[in-house]
Amino acid sequence: MYNGGGVAVIDIDNDGLMDLYFTSRQKECKLYHNLGGLKFEDITEQAGVAAESGLKTGVAVVDVNADGFQDLYVCRTGLKPNPDRMNLLFINNGNGSFTEKAAEYGIADISPSQCANFLDYDLDGDLDLYVVNAPIDFTNINNLDFRIAPGKTVRSQTPQLEHDTDRFYRNDGNGHFSDVSQAAGVWNRAWGLSATASDFNNDGYPDLYIGNDFVMPDFVLINNRKGGFVDEGEQYFRHTSNHTMGVDIADLNNDALPDVVSVDMLAESWKRRKKLVSTMLLDRYKIMADKGYGYQMMRNALQIRSAQV
Repeated sequence: MYNGGGVAVIDIDNDGLMDLYFTSRQKECKLYHNLGGLKFEDITEQAGVAAESGLKTGVAVVDVNADGFQDLYVCRTGLKPNPDRMNLLFINNGNGSFTEKAAEYGIADISPSQCANFLDYDLDGDLDLYVVNAPIDFTNINNLDFRIAPGKTVRSQTPQLEHDTDRFYRNDGNGHFSDVSQAAGVWNRAWGLSATASDFNNDGYPDLYIGNDFVMPDFVLINNRKGGFVDEGEQYFRHTSNHTMGVDIADLNNDALPDVVSVDMLAESWKRRKKLVSTMLLDRYKIMADKGYGYQMMRNALQIRSAQV
């Protein structure tokens, strides 16, 4: 409930002025039409995008049907899988109004969602969808979980409940999406808070960086060009933020390679930092590193990409 909602910057009528959509955690969302001169008009009611019910979280802007008008995908969360937890897809009608069609498109995800990102992962010309979800079991969210692998014990991220995992939806190109999460290698359990797309290995296919809070390391999902992803985080990063809130990817030093910044919830005061330092205790840190939880540091991280991985 305290996690906050998302904000979308969208040009709903293609007039060249950016409009603003604010999700509200417990009340109605708001859409403000840009009138120019830094003046805005509340057009929520006539646009039909209030979405009063449910706990709204992130929002993504996308022209999902490629009609030249931008649409809105609104994520929702909650403790129980009911209609108020289904994600919403507001299709732009091109006249200042929207129609909700998430179920019709097959992306009314009922998982407790935090945010979403659209990308063309198979380069077929339409946009596919990654939805970041989070478990509702807060009692175990910071516990280490292991499984037995050949000759060793390693990190486990297997979903414990049906709706724990993130979801990946392939755009079938006919106005409908298919849930291909498991086939695409998206079957996990983490408290994700962001999903950012970039081509990390310069092969022309988009990859994904999933920023995770609490104990699970961030995921670096490399596109295998066969319809799925493989997490190769430890091959790309020596360390990551510990409690990753959000991520941005850009070419910071103009070398034509993507650099990454991730923000942690590192407290400003030393007293507060020490109260939250349990993950950084040396024994726990060594266990996490040894069992595949990565080298996580409780701090913001700026990763400058080298020419070689």
